[in-house]
Amino acid sequence: MLFDGAKGHKKSSFGEISAPLDWFWGSNVLSIYSAENPAVSYAHPGIEVGARPSAINLTGISFVSLKNVAVSGANAIPYGEGAGIWAITVHLEGPTPGNLTISKVTVMNGAGDGIHIENADHCTVDSTEVHDNEGAGIELYHSNGKFPITSGSITNNQVHDNGFNGIFVVGCPRQERCRSLVYPEGLVVTGVKITGNTLHDNGAGVYLHETNNSLVASNTAYANTNVSRRGEGYCVGLSRTIPCAFGAGDGNRTHVRSLGSFYTAIVRRPLRG
Repeated sequence: MLFDGAKGHKKSSFGEISAPLDWFWGSNVLSIYSAENPAVSYAHPGIEVGARPSAINLTGISFVSLKNVAVSGANAIPYGEGAGIWAITVHLEGPTPGNLTISKVTVMNGAGDGIHIENADHCTVDSTEVHDNEGAGIELYHSNGKFPITSGSITNNQVHDNGFNGIFVVGCPRQERCRSLVYPEGLVVTGVKITGNTLHDNGAGVYLHETNNSLVASNTAYANTNVSRRGEGYCVGLSRTIPCAFGAGDGNRTHVRSLGSFYTAIVRRPLRG
């Protein structure tokens, strides 16, 4: 729900509405907080709700450049079928997206992920601003063994105030079901460059899962403490990930709770070779 372009605060019941931008929708009735007639309080452009799960759909599309656009209000829920910018495989057999360049775009106020790219090789996300989405800011996901991800870059982006991880790169864990199939050895993302990004007020800054042979350097991450989607607050988090290169010293400048300004990585269950 948007109020003159500002994202509202969803409440779980009518009784919880107590401040401007609060809203609750139940039994086909929308209730909001307003000190005066809402038509007067919110008139430019008014009270809006997203009508489409995705603002820009690049599913199955390759060799496309998208730049200099702004999207807002995509209403696919987290883990649902859609995002502000949505690029996935059409069917299990394809076609799949690839060789996408997404640059100088703004993606905001979505009910799911900001930018979601899946099974797409050789893709670039550069110089975007992704903020105030309920899911991840930028997600690169490998869920189909027929379409490996061997390279990609996520660079120079401003990613903030998203409900889950700011930048989330994830493969399919061993023995788990991904898009209706189980991969006994899992699926791994490789060759991703994550540099020059600024990430704050997300569930985590950068989180890599099932991701190998990638570079994380020259990023700034701080105050990533949003727990609305159970984010774990890392500046850079690793899970079942080897080997990756990380910038040293000022290569990744971060603030982690009260620990000061430095680079840190949390490693869990390293992937066996």
